Amino acid sequence: MDIDYEDAFGYPLRGDGVVSRFLIGGGAPSLLVLAFFALAVLTIFLAPVGILILLLAPVSLAVGLLLSGYYVRVVRATYAGNEDPPSFGDWRELFVDGGYSVLIGLGYALPLVVLGIVVTVGFVALVGGGAAMGGSAAESAVAALGMLSLLLFALLSLLAMAYSLVVSYLYPISVCVYADTDDVRTSFSKERLLPVAKSSDYAVAWLVQAGVLFGIQTFVGMLTMVLIGYLLYPFLPFATFFVTVAAFYVFAKAYQNETGSAKVSNATGDGPSVRDDSQPGTETGY
Repeated sequence: MDIDYEDAFGYPLRGDGVVSRFLIGGGAPSLLVLAFFALAVLTIFLAPVGILILLLAPVSLAVGLLLSGYYVRVVRATYAGNEDPPSFGDWRELFVDGGYSVLIGLGYALPLVVLGIVVTVGFVALVGGGAAMGGSAAESAVAALGMLSLLLFALLSLLAMAYSLVVSYLYPISVCVYADTDDVRTSFSKERLLPVAKSSDYAVAWLVQAGVLFGIQTFVGMLTMVLIGYLLYPFLPFATFFVTVAAFYVFAKAYQNETGSAKVSNATGDGPSVRDDSQPGTETGY
C-alpha cells in the first residue's frame, strides 16, 4: 500500500483538540527556549542568575520524555487504525513510554560512549608513558603521539558521524517495534529492524522527514545572520512537533506495510480502534 504524503502532512491537524495538542507539543518546548534566552540575557547583567539555567535541565528532561511518549502513542494509534492524532491524556503512560523510548536511544548511544572512554584512557596512558621516558625522547614521543591522536580523532569523528547517521535511520523503526511489542530488547532485533529499514516506503519517509527538518532549521539559521532568525526560534518547536508527528504516522504505516503484523493498541486517541483479523493466528488487541 502506497503512502499518501498529502494525508500524512494533514494528519497532525486532524481531529478535535488541535490547539491543545500544539500548545503542549510545541508550546512547552517553546517556553523552554524563551526561558533559556531570557536567563542568558539576564546573566550578562546579573551573573548569579546563570545558576537558574541549571533548573531548566530537569524541566527539559520532563518535556523530552513527554514528547517521546506521545510519539509512541501516535504509532500505536496508527496501528489501531485511528486516522486522527491521539490526545495527550494519561500522563503516566506518556512518561513511561517516553522513558523506554529514551532508553532505546541510550542503547544506540552506548557504543559511542564506550569507544570514547577507551580512546581517552588509551591516549592518557600513551602520553603518560611517553612523558615517563624523560629528556628528548619524551618530547619526540609526545610529538608523535600528538600527530597520531589528531589522525585518530579525525578517523573516529568520521566513524561517529557515520554511526550517528545509521542510528538516526534505525531509531524510529525501533520505536515502532517497541510500540508493537512493548519490549525494549526486541526493539534492537535485526529480524525486526532490517526488513523495514530496507523497504522503500520507510526510506522515502525518513528522507522526507529529515529533509523537511533540515530545511526548516537551515532557513531559520540563515535568517539569524540578519537577526530575524532569533525571533523565529520560539516557533521552531511548533514546526518540529508538526513534522515529527506526521513522520511517526508515516513510519507506523511503513512498518505495517512491511510486517503486516503490528498489533492494535489501546492508545488514547480520537476515534475508535479498528481490529484487523486478517492475519490468522495473530493477536490484534491486548
